Amino acid sequence: MDSNSAEAARHELEVQRLASLTTEFYAAARSSDDLAVFLRLHLFFERALTDRITNAFQVKEAIDWDGLNAPEFILRCKMARALGIFTELDYSFAKRTARIRNELAHRLNRMLDEQDYIDLYRLVDREAQEVTDLLKAESAGTEQWQSRPLWLRGIISILWFKTVVLMVPTNLKDFLVLQIRNLNFLRGPISPQ
Repeated sequence: MDSNSAEAARHELEVQRLASLTTEFYAAARSSDDLAVFLRLHLFFERALTDRITNAFQVKEAIDWDGLNAPEFILRCKMARALGIFTELDYSFAKRTARIRNELAHRLNRMLDEQDYIDLYRLVDREAQEVTDLLKAESAGTEQWQSRPLWLRGIISILWFKTVVLMVPTNLKDFLVLQIRNLNFLRGPISPQ
């Protein structure tokens, strides 16, 4: 297999992974339980981060996340920062999502609120803010999302965008942003072509 064929095969595999993740993510986001949605979507974010860190290692087989007492999420975020996967802003965003997740899991009366959205929105780059704004606006026309407040649609959109950007190689990022801008994942799975 020549290098062009190998690159095309890798590209196709990444497109298939993205389509699969999109379907899973969409199913999780449709739950009527807002807390469950946030916790589930954070799991997708964490899984994408773990995969990205693993792919940065030269000998991927040398790390067995399941066989280890897997590093806590914040340690993974620090690893991502050290490997250049996260910018300082990405790192701050990830820490804030972890804090929200932990508060939801351990404080009985803790609910998601508009302040959570404002905090997360401030911790993403301009591109993520633009895509989030587009997804929020598009979701207003979908029946299953009309009952959800705009800020909650924003939280879901931010987590989606940040998760997908983590899992997509740099050479697919522009393609992905274009797909997200043109299609609303809240209406159904994105099928990248």
